Amino acid sequence: MIAEGALKIGQSVAKQLALHWFAERKADSRRGRDLTRLIRARFPVRRQERDVLDSLLRIEDDVAERLAPELARLGHGLPENEREAALLAVSDALEDADLSDAALFAVDLDAGALARAVREQQPVDRAGLSARAQRFSDAALDRACIVLVHLTRELPEFDAAVAVETLGRLRTVLEGVEELLERVPAPSAPRGQALDDEFRSRYLDRVVRSYNKLDVIGLTTHSFQPRTTLSVAYLSLSATTDNKRPRRAQYEERWFHRDTVQHHPGENLRVEAALEDSRLTVVRGEAGAGKSTLLRWLAVNAARSGFTGQLQEWNECVPFLVKLRDFSTDRLPRGDELLDQPSSPQCGPVPAGWVHRQFESGKALLLVDGVDELVAKRRPAVRAWLGELLASYPDVRVVVTSRPTAVTPKWLVHEGFRSIVLEPMTPGDVRIFLRRWHSALLDSTPDAELLPCRREEVPQYERALLSQLQTHAHLRALARSPLLCAMLCALNLDRRSRLPRDRVALYSAALEMLLERRDADRSVVGEIQASVNEKLELLQVLAWWLNENGRAEMSREQALARLAERLPGMPNLQDDAETLLVHLVERSGVIRQPAEGRIDFIHRTFQEYLAAREAVHRDSIDLLVRHASSDLWRETVIMACAQGSA
Repeated sequence: MIAEGALKIGQSVAKQLALHWFAERKADSRRGRDLTRLIRARFPVRRQERDVLDSLLRIEDDVAERLAPELARLGHGLPENEREAALLAVSDALEDADLSDAALFAVDLDAGALARAVREQQPVDRAGLSARAQRFSDAALDRACIVLVHLTRELPEFDAAVAVETLGRLRTVLEGVEELLERVPAPSAPRGQALDDEFRSRYLDRVVRSYNKLDVIGLTTHSFQPRTTLSVAYLSLSATTDNKRPRRAQYEERWFHRDTVQHHPGENLRVEAALEDSRLTVVRGEAGAGKSTLLRWLAVNAARSGFTGQLQEWNECVPFLVKLRDFSTDRLPRGDELLDQPSSPQCGPVPAGWVHRQFESGKALLLVDGVDELVAKRRPAVRAWLGELLASYPDVRVVVTSRPTAVTPKWLVHEGFRSIVLEPMTPGDVRIFLRRWHSALLDSTPDAELLPCRREEVPQYERALLSQLQTHAHLRALARSPLLCAMLCALNLDRRSRLPRDRVALYSAALEMLLERRDADRSVVGEIQASVNEKLELLQVLAWWLNENGRAEMSREQALARLAERLPGMPNLQDDAETLLVHLVERSGVIRQPAEGRIDFIHRTFQEYLAAREAVHRDSIDLLVRHASSDLWRETVIMACAQGSA
């Protein structure tokens, strides 16, 4: 494990730091010295000795914590045994090296020169290591020397009386070392295939930076968007197996002796266990069930080798996330085109054929989001595209998501896919969700004035919401969806615990909160003079066009054209379409710009609700009847009926 290797290096760094500081300056006096005995000699009082040892142990842990993310990124894709061997060799070389005053000042406390000196004194044992593992060990030693030099420069003259306080201050010095480590270039590699390794490291780093973000759904301010890290806030959901194991998977187990846990149709289990049981999986879930969040969590953990338990084998995978909404009219991507999507991490020039080589190695993890976001006539192209990829790269892992109405459990069964269904949150899941949502709110809000209530009141509102959920069945039903549960959390704060009774009322209240109440409550003067109903009407126009065209995203030009068409019928609005669109994107919290020149809704359910409002506004009952059998219109039809009967 990377964490264990980083800790061994942390121990070597702390030991060298202590040996240097405790006045054991000469090389010949340092050799063979046991650190515990040295501390005992320097600190004859038992309590002092114990406190110093505790301080050094904490420094070991802090150094390991700072090194681990960089080491995980640099060693991604290496076999576990090679990573362990490389890090152990670095730890041994660093611990046995002569880092006396003379040695340190000979290199002028330069981290690069120190690393070269360590290699000369104690050559890293490279026996049995591949070329890439050797480069990994060099990179690990470089970074360990950066940390050691960074700490050594901060050491004052030794004074036993204040030794514990000095070591404690060193821990704060470590807080600035992460930025130094991030700026260290990856070790140079030969041209050709080995060049892939450098790009791979850069790509995985960008994947984590791009996808390891989670907006605090349902809450917005006009100074910043509350956001936490996906890896911290992610909640594992339950899933039900949808069908029998595909024949292809059974064949692989029989002839290739692949050990998998057998789960039976209808069995309820955590989604990670369901994914581990099959290399090819279709994840079906209702609106707001967490499908897209699941794929981003898989991408982040694959990129940082963060999986444990059932999915540990996925740590060597390189993730590729494809949002099908980007291809509503365009050809689906192949090869290096997978990195040219509007939503792809930007990594600079791609070595020709790099994506092909990742797929060919069997280490690619393809994450395909949103079959339901394509019109029905486009979905067979997705199936054919996946079939072609699997024929070319039979060892690739694939996870596909969709709403249940768009694809059946057997949609990809002939291609070897297994289908699972994301289940609604259990009462235990809801309690965990509430705790994480409110914690994320506090952690992501630097200014107490930006909170919808006093900071100390947040735990009270959390308890009040939990009490309401235990009392009212209609709220419990709403809270089983992660999206609606997040909206309940936000509305509970905004409305002082007065919550709506049904789903349509919940969307209406959430939109009122996002578009109007937050500004009014804070006496924020609007940049445009538009009422909440006028803003809703503008958003309805955009939602209606997207629904009519079977899309989840539009170009900025298309959005401007739709607003310009509606404005002549809204005489009270004095602003032009450009000003209105900028305001709605930047301040409404309902639509956003996911990529340059593209506009979409923060969640498709808001699009469907607003399209339903527009249908009622237009009295387009005949059109709704014509689309009643379309899964793309299902939620819109249901919510239009609810609004029409209200």
